[in-house]
Amino acid sequence: MSPVAVTKTRKLKAGIHVPVLSFFENTDAQDIDVPTYENHVRRMATAGVESIVVLGSTGEAVTLSLEEKKQLISLTRKVLDEMSLDEMPIIAGLATQSTREALATAEEFAEAGADFLLALPPSYYAGAMTKAAIKGFYTDLADASPVPVIIYSYPGVSSGLELDSEDVLEISTHRNIRAIKQTDHNVGKMARIVAGSPDSSSFAVLGGASEYLIGSLAVGAIGCITGMANLTPVTCVRAYKAWLAGDYQEAQRLQGLIATGEWAFGKNSLPGVKAGMNQYVGYGGVCRKPVPEASAEIKSWTTKQLTSLFAQERAFTTKN
Repeated sequence: MSPVAVTKTRKLKAGIHVPVLSFFENTDAQDIDVPTYENHVRRMATAGVESIVVLGSTGEAVTLSLEEKKQLISLTRKVLDEMSLDEMPIIAGLATQSTREALATAEEFAEAGADFLLALPPSYYAGAMTKAAIKGFYTDLADASPVPVIIYSYPGVSSGLELDSEDVLEISTHRNIRAIKQTDHNVGKMARIVAGSPDSSSFAVLGGASEYLIGSLAVGAIGCITGMANLTPVTCVRAYKAWLAGDYQEAQRLQGLIATGEWAFGKNSLPGVKAGMNQYVGYGGVCRKPVPEASAEIKSWTTKQLTSLFAQERAFTTKN
């Protein structure tokens, strides 16, 4: 396969980044619900987020075929361009089990319109994956990838695999490794990586959730990639901006709402997330089978726990 020529370089900006959900038709085939997906991307893009993250854990990427993954990347670019948001980047999740597959997929995703790759380490043979092997995977990928690589530190879906701060700093000097998303939720590790990096323009730290957004910003993270933004993007953006403006009291108030809401949003995994979406924004549907729909009990509990946060979101959007 010939290398893909990237015609435009988009920047990874500080702020809130949203890993968008995927939506499926209410049929036996559960094909991608294109109109709902496009409308969701529009809603996210107008809320003040800095990028659209496609094919993340929140987006049920593991249930999608390669063609569907490329379709979602292309649809996202189309929607953003139609909105005159040509500068907004697309970050595409990359989860493969070999370097060979990762390199081939990187080419395909870049051709479809991805600007960055959010790459998990291969983890099926976790017992054989030494720290050197993980670092080698990222540098081999970065050497060949037509777009920059973001390290995805998520031990919960990677059989416990995780690079420590020294390992991350070692490979962060690669010109094509530009950031890390820390869904290891280790703020101390964030602080060490920031302290050891020359500046965020060459290598940036992003939190993997918004429930500790203010804490991560305090140690030098540039923002977060948060599934909570699917439901309450404006509140997440306002919390970030309050911190930047030095309005720490408001930032703390919003952080409390977000932390409570995000805990509820994710406690029951994706069925709970989609239950919250269905209740508060009127769309979301269900997960791809065999993941079940949330029970009536979970739906009721999730709705109750999200009440205060969504009331704040509604207040912000009504004012606008």
